[in-house]
Amino acid sequence: ISNLPSLKNLIIKDCFAELPKDLITECEALITLDLSQNRITGIPEGFFKDLKNLEHLDLSFNKISTLKSGVFSPVKKLKYLNLDRNHLEVLPEFLFAGLRKLTEVSINHNLLTTIDALAFQGATSLQTISLIGNRLTLKSKDQLDWDYMDMGMYSPFNTLSELKKLDLSHNNISKIFDDWRFVLVNLEILDLSWNRFEELYPNSCQFLSNKITVNLQHNDISSVNLYQPAAQSDTTAPVAEPNSSILLDNNPLNCDCRMYNLAMRLQGLKPTTTEPKFNVGNAQCKSPPHLQGDLFKNLSPYDLYCEEMTEEVRFNCTSVLIRPAYRDLYYDCDFAPPFFPNTEQYGVEQLSLKLQYPPNDLSNLTLSLLNLTNIGLQEIPFSPSESVKEIDLSKNNLTEIPIRFIESNTSLYLSSNPFDCSCFARDSVIALRGSSNIKDLDTVSCANGLSISELEISTLCHSNTLIIAEIGGIFLFLLILFTLAFIFSRQIVDHFGHRIFPCCFIDDPDNSPKEYDVFISYAHKDQKYVNKLLPKLENDFKLTVCVHYRDWEVGDFIPDQINRSVLNSRKTIILLSNSFLDSTFANLEFRTAHNLALKEGRERVILIILEDVSKHEKLSEELKYHMKMNTYLNWDDSRFDEKLRRRTIPQLYNKKKFVRPAILKPIFKQATENNLKKALDVHLNSAGQLVNLAQNKKDIENV
Repeated sequence: ISNLPSLKNLIIKDCFAELPKDLITECEALITLDLSQNRITGIPEGFFKDLKNLEHLDLSFNKISTLKSGVFSPVKKLKYLNLDRNHLEVLPEFLFAGLRKLTEVSINHNLLTTIDALAFQGATSLQTISLIGNRLTLKSKDQLDWDYMDMGMYSPFNTLSELKKLDLSHNNISKIFDDWRFVLVNLEILDLSWNRFEELYPNSCQFLSNKITVNLQHNDISSVNLYQPAAQSDTTAPVAEPNSSILLDNNPLNCDCRMYNLAMRLQGLKPTTTEPKFNVGNAQCKSPPHLQGDLFKNLSPYDLYCEEMTEEVRFNCTSVLIRPAYRDLYYDCDFAPPFFPNTEQYGVEQLSLKLQYPPNDLSNLTLSLLNLTNIGLQEIPFSPSESVKEIDLSKNNLTEIPIRFIESNTSLYLSSNPFDCSCFARDSVIALRGSSNIKDLDTVSCANGLSISELEISTLCHSNTLIIAEIGGIFLFLLILFTLAFIFSRQIVDHFGHRIFPCCFIDDPDNSPKEYDVFISYAHKDQKYVNKLLPKLENDFKLTVCVHYRDWEVGDFIPDQINRSVLNSRKTIILLSNSFLDSTFANLEFRTAHNLALKEGRERVILIILEDVSKHEKLSEELKYHMKMNTYLNWDDSRFDEKLRRRTIPQLYNKKKFVRPAILKPIFKQATENNLKKALDVHLNSAGQLVNLAQNKKDIENV
């Protein structure tokens, strides 16, 4: 083939294993040379000496194991080089020296373990390098002990400022090199998928290229550590959406507190520094166990916490949690520990303490929050202290308004306590209403259920004479009213009564206006059921639905979120499963809805059984009682949709309910005698059995 000065394109396939040295001598016009799919093991020295115009060279699918430095130096005009599917292990120094017009190199599926730091020296026009399916780590001998904090670690591509695409997928790379971030400013695609990355750090996620896509899919990344996002009120935070992105799909994420900053990025909070947009796709949590299999993009930042397991820190407490969403170290204990660690070493600012038994003294505690909710407190055994900023006393049995704490400017939560609002407590009620430190004042109520914030102070202290006169007048009025009700049919009273005597009829609570029709309470592992249930309720039934991951406010106290969600919804749907019983917050949502239903005397809870939970050790007595005394739905019921519709959609035709005062029961004794004989006074004894106490009562009228 030699001595063909006009030959421009040459293709030789499946011909020889060893190249003759003079195969293409004096072929100066040759532009394209394709020697792929042969059995070539090496390139003879000086083989390309006459190919001064060669632009396209294909040596793929051969058995080349070594290349000498400068072997391609004569082909100064070379633009494309393909060495795919060979046996190369090393790219020596100055391999591409002098190839200033070379724009694309492909060395896929070889045995490469090493690329000399000077291998690409001189190939300054390279735009695309593909090294897929090799064994590269890109670490030189002096970089084998490289730590992620080490600066100035450069790859062999650090001189290629025009590089736009670098494909290193299916290798053994575990670090992002500094030149990729700071030198290759024109880089648009950096494919690092199917490598050995285990963790990302803040510095490794910052690139000067403003249009780069970094593909880190299919690695072993368990944690993504990022800088704190900017506060929402921080006007210095960048506004424009980044054009670059980092792809993280198909990585075994450990969804704990270290992933909090990434979760906040997905919530829309901007970083304080320039960084690409993170795309987690359908990446799932591999751990912790209670989040295993959940999609990370569906998690709330409040779901992400780390549990401190060190015994000298736990002090036999139930749990010690690092909660970045609350910026606190949260202790859940029976009694207060003897001392606490420095919160700064955990990256949080505050210390919170949940106790089952109240302390007698607060002077030795320095807390942002003391949580004493739902422990049956009837009185407060300690005095206020400046070292405790906030105390949650909600859901207890306090009757006396804690005036000492109100006067001390301690922030308080006081909802769901039966406070005394009589004339004797008038000054305390006024002080409570005037305090700016009651965080849940709108939901604080008297023992009679009246909201303290809406209470008319002037009505607290009527004279005894006026009270007696009012009671007598009301009694006489009700006597006349229900005498008429006895004479005439109940249907006539129901139909006309609310127009003639509106004070004796109340709005049916099922039809009273609420912010939501339904609040769905469930465990995170049952998200798939919510995904099926939510469209049915919102699209088919036309209901407004509250779900925590969408409708709760970020940064608010979870028990308050639960309380508001239940209060502001007509119904609460409980998706009961073994995962539900394992969830502390899910059980709290049930108790909140159940207690409110008992308090209002109406159905608020719709129980949907997802699986058999009868043998679960955490099945509470409240749930057992509720399941025995109320009907519930089974998820796999063939008439599930029909039954759910009847339970959730308000019955607009029954907007008024007739209220018959207990004081006039004797009037209706004869008409209801048969029903009274069948009355039940059912209680749940200590053995978990239902007992009808009405059978042991002497006076059936008191049932």
